Amino acid sequence: MIRRIRRTAATSLAEALHLAPNLQVARIDANQYAITARGFNNAIGNKLLVVIDLVVSYSVTAFHDQYQKLRAGHAAPTTIDNLAWGGVCGVEAWGNVDLARNWRVSLGWTVLRESLHAAPDAGTGPVANLGDDTRQQWSIRSTAHVAPTIAFDVTLRHVAALPAPAVPAYTAAADLRLAWNCRPGLDVSVLAQDLGRRHVEFDPSSSSRFGPTAFLKLEWATR
Repeated sequence: MIRRIRRTAATSLAEALHLAPNLQVARIDANQYAITARGFNNAIGNKLLVVIDLVVSYSVTAFHDQYQKLRAGHAAPTTIDNLAWGGVCGVEAWGNVDLARNWRVSLGWTVLRESLHAAPDAGTGPVANLGDDTRQQWSIRSTAHVAPTIAFDVTLRHVAALPAPAVPAYTAAADLRLAWNCRPGLDVSVLAQDLGRRHVEFDPSSSSRFGPTAFLKLEWATR
């Protein structure tokens, strides 16, 4: 912006402000100017109309698929075969909202429905294993540049329950990231994940229980 102003013929601050979008500059006398943004510009005006420009982008995708010859075998004697079939459908949606030039909020949401079947001699186990997917999950993330070289992110996510084996739904209280671009090509980040209570994510019989963790990350890029 400074270089742009220098390339103009502006000789005063008021003349330079004419270059800024959405600013109204009016001269009152030889020494005074009335300057406002999106308001009533006059010598005695003391009101300012503030309008926040929201930049919104989003996407919504609906899907439906049919599958044949999915993996499902005989229970006894154990064999691997393709005795299952079925369909899946759902919706995936995401969106970004720029609340300010340096602040973005992102949202994501997924819904999944499955209808799977297997031959009678395949048993019920293969269908349960194939359909062990969460029916819904969502996340919301805030990304802000609190300074020219510092970014701060907060993420909240929710995952619905799993059917087989049964795993309860959980909401991770927050994932935090503080990143500092200390010099060109070098970023230092501190990350804290799963700050809510400890939770199981896929199999309660295994070591899939997660809780609060912290990391220090260095990223160095060379040209």
